[in-house]
Amino acid sequence: MNRFLLIFLCVIGFTSQAIAQLPTVRINELVASNGTGIRDSNGDRSDWIEIHNDGLTAINLAGYFLTDSKETPLKWIFPSFSIPAKSYRIVFASSKNTVIGTEVHTNFALSKGGEFVGLSSPTGAMIDSVTFGPQETDISYGRNPELYSQWVFFASPTPGSRNGQAFTGFANAPRLSLLGGFYTGTQTLEMIPDGFGDQLRYTTDGTLPTATSTLYTGPIAITQTTAFRVAAFGTGKVPSDVVTHTYFINEPVNMPVFSIVTDPDGLFSNQNGIYVTGTNGRRGDCDATIRNVNQDWERAINLEFYEVDGSTALNHGAGLKIMGGCSRTRYPQKSFSLHARSMYGEGSFKYPLFPDRPMVRYESFNLRSAADDQVRTFFRDPFAQDLMKEFMDVDRGAYRPTVVYINGVYWGIHNLRERQNDHYLAGNYGVSIESIDLLEKNAVVKEGSNTSFIALRNYIQAQDMTNPVHYAYVKTQMDVDQFAEYHLANIYTAEEDWPGNNLAFWRSSEPGHERWRWIQFDRDHSYKMTQIDVNNLEMATAESCGGCAWPNPPWSTVIMRRLLTNNEFKNRFLQLFAFHLNTTYRVDRVIAVVDSFETLLAAEMPRHIVKWGGQRVPDLPSSQSWVPANFATMEQWRTNVEEIREFARRRPAVAIAHLTTKFGLSGMSQLAVSTADWSDGSISLLHKRLRPDIATGNYFNNVPITLTAAPVHGRVFSHWQVRTGSSEQRYETATLTMALSGNTQVDAVFSIDTSTEERDAPFATALAQNFPNPFNPSTVVGFQLSVTGRARLSVYDLLGREVAVLVDDVLPSGEHQVRFDADGLSSGVYIYRLTAGSDVFTKRMTLVK
Repeated sequence: MNRFLLIFLCVIGFTSQAIAQLPTVRINELVASNGTGIRDSNGDRSDWIEIHNDGLTAINLAGYFLTDSKETPLKWIFPSFSIPAKSYRIVFASSKNTVIGTEVHTNFALSKGGEFVGLSSPTGAMIDSVTFGPQETDISYGRNPELYSQWVFFASPTPGSRNGQAFTGFANAPRLSLLGGFYTGTQTLEMIPDGFGDQLRYTTDGTLPTATSTLYTGPIAITQTTAFRVAAFGTGKVPSDVVTHTYFINEPVNMPVFSIVTDPDGLFSNQNGIYVTGTNGRRGDCDATIRNVNQDWERAINLEFYEVDGSTALNHGAGLKIMGGCSRTRYPQKSFSLHARSMYGEGSFKYPLFPDRPMVRYESFNLRSAADDQVRTFFRDPFAQDLMKEFMDVDRGAYRPTVVYINGVYWGIHNLRERQNDHYLAGNYGVSIESIDLLEKNAVVKEGSNTSFIALRNYIQAQDMTNPVHYAYVKTQMDVDQFAEYHLANIYTAEEDWPGNNLAFWRSSEPGHERWRWIQFDRDHSYKMTQIDVNNLEMATAESCGGCAWPNPPWSTVIMRRLLTNNEFKNRFLQLFAFHLNTTYRVDRVIAVVDSFETLLAAEMPRHIVKWGGQRVPDLPSSQSWVPANFATMEQWRTNVEEIREFARRRPAVAIAHLTTKFGLSGMSQLAVSTADWSDGSISLLHKRLRPDIATGNYFNNVPITLTAAPVHGRVFSHWQVRTGSSEQRYETATLTMALSGNTQVDAVFSIDTSTEERDAPFATALAQNFPNPFNPSTVVGFQLSVTGRARLSVYDLLGREVAVLVDDVLPSGEHQVRFDADGLSSGVYIYRLTAGSDVFTKRMTLVK
């Protein structure tokens, strides 16, 4: 019957090469965007093409060709590939170009945007082809089983079997009279179809609407927070895309809000739920209990993001996973990683999630439930990292506190964090993903290769690091100053889940980024009262840990141990440590930042405690009975926060004692650096540029320290004037290396450059650090513009709210200063951002009242 029908269609003009030659093998069905369908042997959801043998005998396609290009018809040749009579077989269009058992993969993938697919015989004759337009994820395109010449859509793909119910087109997505967001009082929602005769059906439990879901018949009164999912259904049409909006009714808004809407079965059911122990799990890192939550499962969701002012930042499909190591089984509130993928509709989150980052789109991000700090302060990790930012060269994850709702139900505070992966490095450093080597722990590859790092580590172990030649080579392969700061930060803060764990490092093959750098992340175990007296310096430099695998196996300490045998590195490490005791870890500064984080969370914390307070994982093994319940009152939470302040007060003296004992030091003296006019030039201590507010501090005696002066255009460096007690000396080299033996005053003297005529200096657009910092209640922000143009200088709090606009005007090129008066603001950390043309710069300032 099919042959007579095909011949008849040819006669009336519905012709194709495939039909004219009456082949027994045809292209029958394809999927160009496989989101939740069949997987290949590698576990990937590759695109696929189905071949149908309509003949009465089996056929082997060895020597036949498939292509996705009319210009290259013989692009991929079939290996041995037998199809029984009246049967169907799948070819994965994965670009893998391989054979795995009876499974075959082409050397091309299909385009979701539409393209050509052709099947040719061994002679090169095209025997079947199809040109298709834009495709939807998980919707297949294939031959109508009732009218073989007609290509149609299938809402339910049928790989390996006869095609199912055919649809000739798609229903258009409906419109809703209200956008998702925050409302007061009862709201009325109307749903408007965009296709004649379409029916609208909706759900409010997170499930996707189906043809049997609640039928929309008229306006709906919304009296409480509800997530609506709506789709259109029409005769002969694939159901429309699902429209999802969450309506928050009479909800307080203290911070930005994420709404996650998804089928609850994928989160909470025993068989499929990723948030529960369930009955379909696997063993995790920290206990023998088989749990669903340990599975690497991803669930399709709709994600909405609302800023604290109620504006909509995001609303589209995404993938959600449970993230974390031991924390996913130890604590009741789980952490999420969110992933934008084209199979969900959008390939990236197109929004600047973090005001102090240059990135405007993200492939993924985390919503952390504070991991091991869930039971203490809920901010220890972002606090530890944010504190480093101003004075340290640090690769850290940006942070914003947010609230999460799941299917309209309040789910508590979650810390919005950058995922420190290859996309993070590419976005923040401007390098290509292909150029990145990203490793963790004992040189385990996350991206790229570990060959370069292993060669470097072997070199450091084999060579004498006291030899300047060997050390000079090491400096070309790794950023030793950044490495030193990375270590001193974790030593000072007494991070106990390190260095054998939470260790990551990277490099790029692109110019300017070839040296290895270390990444700070997951610092939930820092600033703990129980760790105030712990000698992390000894732990991070120990040659043996008695055969342990954690926290400091020898492989994790070897580079630090070997480099400390070099006097140049050791001296820089010691004086950098002193510099950060004077700046990053200055007690009043640390306490001000603690106050800021406490203020950020305080208004929302009572609701969070109602949701999660006092809870534990009910089936936590007795071996982990030491894991406490979540804090249950605001008093408990504030007591935990106060522990960080107490750590800040007591830790400096402990750290200095550890350094003094290990290196046989003879105490510290005050070094005060000044100049008549700080605008005459820059003064750097080691590689750290000084400002008047950080130019005085205590440094180790008899340990070399280097000062460097660099005049601005129109000035020249004259000399240093150094006074120690009654002794005074003059030095005329711009770089001065000295060792303290008592309190010392050093003045840098600049003078007018009379050797050249005054002329305008070329300016690069730049944003300076405010001065003073910390400040109360006012400070000065300086910036310079390369060209005349509009400049906007604004100030934000850590929730992303704009609290002040300092400049919004057309300004001439050159240097500018503006005073910021924060008299009406509370103590805390603020972000200030300069936008000039396409240039955007951000820095942080700390208000201490």
